[in-house]
Amino acid sequence: MAGDDRPPSQPGDLPNTHAMVDAARPPLIVYVVAIALPGMGVLGWLAAENVLASLVLIPLMLGAGLVLLWAVLRCCKRITEVHDSLEAEVTERTARLAEANWDLALLSRDLRERVKELDCLYGASELMADSDRPVGEVLRAIAVLLPTALQHPELGCARIIFDGEKHETQGFRETPWSQSTDIRAGGETRGSVEVCYLEERPEANGGPFLKEERDLVDGIARTVGEFVERQKAREALRESEERYRTLFDGAAEGILVADLATKRFTYANAAICRMLGYAADELMQMGVMAIHPKDALDDVIAEFEAQAQGEKILAQDLPCLRKDGTVFYADINTASFELNGSRCNIGFFTDVTERREAEAARERAAKLTATVETAGAVCHELGQPMQAATGYAQLMLAQMETGSPLRGDLQKIVDSIMRMARITRKLNDITRYETKNYLGGKIVDIHRAAEGGGEGGTAWVGRRGDKS
Repeated sequence: MAGDDRPPSQPGDLPNTHAMVDAARPPLIVYVVAIALPGMGVLGWLAAENVLASLVLIPLMLGAGLVLLWAVLRCCKRITEVHDSLEAEVTERTARLAEANWDLALLSRDLRERVKELDCLYGASELMADSDRPVGEVLRAIAVLLPTALQHPELGCARIIFDGEKHETQGFRETPWSQSTDIRAGGETRGSVEVCYLEERPEANGGPFLKEERDLVDGIARTVGEFVERQKAREALRESEERYRTLFDGAAEGILVADLATKRFTYANAAICRMLGYAADELMQMGVMAIHPKDALDDVIAEFEAQAQGEKILAQDLPCLRKDGTVFYADINTASFELNGSRCNIGFFTDVTERREAEAARERAAKLTATVETAGAVCHELGQPMQAATGYAQLMLAQMETGSPLRGDLQKIVDSIMRMARITRKLNDITRYETKNYLGGKIVDIHRAAEGGGEGGTAWVGRRGDKS
């Protein structure tokens, strides 16, 4: 019957035990007949044997019968007293049993209500554990769950309002029989959780809702507020991760993250993949020692440890080994931080191979400039002695007889001095340098370097007194 909250087996529903006991008890005439019939049989036998003797025994028999009747009446009285006592005890025990059944029925009903409330809380927790679902979708699903936890779910409806957006069950309408709790998030009221009965129900604990149902609504409102704050934090973290991932992958520098304990890589950006020639998945299976030449590992590990301990942040001109076996040089700037509970080093790789080559070329050019300037100064100092030597040699040739055996040797001396003079003039005219192979090495080709034209010059040098 709708609206009847009384569980079955109340005390008023028990059978009439007094009527049952009375129906089972035999009437008093049964006891009298059971005693009189044997006596009458004895008297009949005596009368048949001897009439006179029968007359004598009749008073005796009547007295005995009266005594026996009195005893029977006493037994009947005792039986009635015992019957009444047993009936009272049965009635009392039946009442206690009915009361226990009533309490058990109440407990069973309360247990069913608590199970419904726990199912609602568990379902709401599962919905809010899915961080990928939109907040609005989760709130709509929780609103649908709420009426199932009420004492009368067929008459219940629910609504969740958050930031002005309403999430209602089908057929929701505001009624006087409602329970509402505010949703607070970030220290301010953001909405409410409301449940209603569409029809009036008997009041319980001061209202149409049980105390546990009111606690459930309060708990759902509090949990929704915490869920919204977590979602907001997750969204901020997701946006931050996306922003840093964009910076990470779009950086021109190569970036590697290595675990300090295992020295294995945990992250790699696109630039370092291009530098080393590996895919990101391949680098995740590698460690620090795999990307440096073997002969440089001692220096690399020393630099890594120094950076991990904060002793330095920049390691310059470290050789790095590409997948194809070629080597390039990089400056590696590092910082230590904690990632997923592990201490890590993040390294920023800048390829300095071209810079090294340019610096080496500048150093070679500077050395050559210094050498040429020095050679120019030497040539200047040699100029006058060679002129004097040439003059004296030519004067000796002019004064020497034509057939002298020394004339040929003296002419060779003159030719050599003239050749030295041409070389010194070319050294003075050098503005760039080119090399040529000589005895397995390379030397400056001063003949082409002094021509002032052609292709293939590797550096320009200054004359004495000019800037290079």
